[in-house]
Amino acid sequence: MLGSAFNNPLFAQTDDSGRLRLAQDFERSGNFEAALKIYQNLFNLVSHNQLYYEGVKRNLLRLKKFPELFALIQSQIQQTNDSRFSADLGNVYYKSGEPERAEAIWNSILSQHSQNSGAYIYVANAMLDNQLYDSAIEVYKLARKNLRRDDLFVFELANIYIIRLNYKEATQEFLNYLETNPTQFTFVESRIASYTIDAEQSRPVVEVLQAQMPRSNQEYLIRKLLADLYLRIEDYANAILEFKILEGLKDPLEALNKESGKEIFFFAEKALNAGEYQYAMQAFELILSKYKNTPFRIRALYGVAVAKQKQKLSPQAVQSYNELIAQAPQSPWAPEALFQIGEIYFLDFFELDQALAAYQSLIEKYPQGPKTLEAHFRIGDCYAAKGDMKSAKLWYEKPINLNSSNSEIREQGLYKSAFIDFLNGDFDPALEKLNQVTQHIGQNRNGDQSFVNDALELTILIEENKRSSAEALKDFAETQKFNQQRKTAEAIAKLQAILANYPTAPIVDESLLELGDLEDRRGNFAAAIDYFQTLLKDHPESVYNALAQKRIGETYELGLGDPRKAYEAYEQVLIKYPTSLYLEEVRHKLRALQGRQLNN
Repeated sequence: MLGSAFNNPLFAQTDDSGRLRLAQDFERSGNFEAALKIYQNLFNLVSHNQLYYEGVKRNLLRLKKFPELFALIQSQIQQTNDSRFSADLGNVYYKSGEPERAEAIWNSILSQHSQNSGAYIYVANAMLDNQLYDSAIEVYKLARKNLRRDDLFVFELANIYIIRLNYKEATQEFLNYLETNPTQFTFVESRIASYTIDAEQSRPVVEVLQAQMPRSNQEYLIRKLLADLYLRIEDYANAILEFKILEGLKDPLEALNKESGKEIFFFAEKALNAGEYQYAMQAFELILSKYKNTPFRIRALYGVAVAKQKQKLSPQAVQSYNELIAQAPQSPWAPEALFQIGEIYFLDFFELDQALAAYQSLIEKYPQGPKTLEAHFRIGDCYAAKGDMKSAKLWYEKPINLNSSNSEIREQGLYKSAFIDFLNGDFDPALEKLNQVTQHIGQNRNGDQSFVNDALELTILIEENKRSSAEALKDFAETQKFNQQRKTAEAIAKLQAILANYPTAPIVDESLLELGDLEDRRGNFAAAIDYFQTLLKDHPESVYNALAQKRIGETYELGLGDPRKAYEAYEQVLIKYPTSLYLEEVRHKLRALQGRQLNN
């Protein structure tokens, strides 16, 4: 069939590039016989075309047609003295089971063409094709010796070393190259980064970098490689030491003098983004104390405050945020600082009047700021926490009027207003607003839409309970009022009453989950686990079971400090709830627990 295609007049009119693409398509699909026939046809027409020759050779090798291969290569050798064909001949002998003959041919090539760099490449490639890695390394080393050029074949050798997992020698090759090619720093670092994934792989590389620095003309670049490597493997203790030294060295790739504090700032930002808040705070504070004229001062002030806030050093964080606002009230970080002050007073201290003052100050000073609309919602939260639901609702609805064209803001305001209706027991008005939020669910939109999911959950909760268990639903809404005001004991008492008075109400599983969360919050971890387990046992069909199982794991891990039981609980999420939305989060927790066990 294929042979007849070549006699077809339409096929005969196809240009060579079209035939080549067809051969390549056959090759990619594994039809090597068909690919070979087309390559042979093309090669017969243009025998000096290297691409056609390689296609014929490659497919003859795949089909193990050694006699035809020998004939093809011998015909090329007779026409030219190019050592590549002799290297190919050795390759075929090796693959056909005659390694001694192959080695003799390769040695002959290297002897006859000792001053031809291409000959070494052809022979080494033939060896690599047969996984003779050590032999290929020796060929390249011989080339350097004979050609008296130690700078040759850097990347060829480095790649072989990487294949052999000899990261030490691979790194040395890259460093030797970097000495005379400093502008290639980014490329060299990317290659080293490709095989320094963890601490174990990186240990020999660290040794090479440390040994190179005393004898290097590029100390800055070598130390930068080391500092970045420490960051990559999350060794922040050593990383900060290296970045401190880098701060005093000149970057050869910068035309002008670098900005003071630049290296430490780079480290601080990386540490902050990685959640290494103690190291980030240390670095930001170093910038503030040592580099008075640094252009990073205001950002460092903000970084210090964030790092303190994340470490629950709340009073110190407020002080740092206030210092930033005083020094740079017009900077882009000032409104963010003011907002975070409000967050600390609201979430950490629960000092509602001071939180309100911070949020209202933000609205007054930065009416068009990026946090202004969010501050409106937070003021509503503060009033809800005070029990002033009327004021809360007014503040939730203000952003809708201020930014009516923003659908995300509108829906967030509607959801929060609906939640106030729910807390007040006004379920029908709540549902009306919630339906406006959820009617667009599933549409692709940018931004945080967690409130849309919350709206859907609240809608389901109300619809499931308002007819059959309206009183239980009102009592549950009352517990949410207590939660808003952080009246944990009152909320727990009300939830326990729901379990006693409405044991068959649909809202019982939500009540058990809420009880577990509240007991966990106030440190009664055994009671929390008991409520979660009761939910799993008595309500096996509940949509909250995967969440309850995850919460058991979290209580064991974070509350009771029992990583073994936490691990077992997390595993049950994967086993019992394989379609849960929490799978990725739970897998991450399991990996983290495994890592802690390995490090202990």
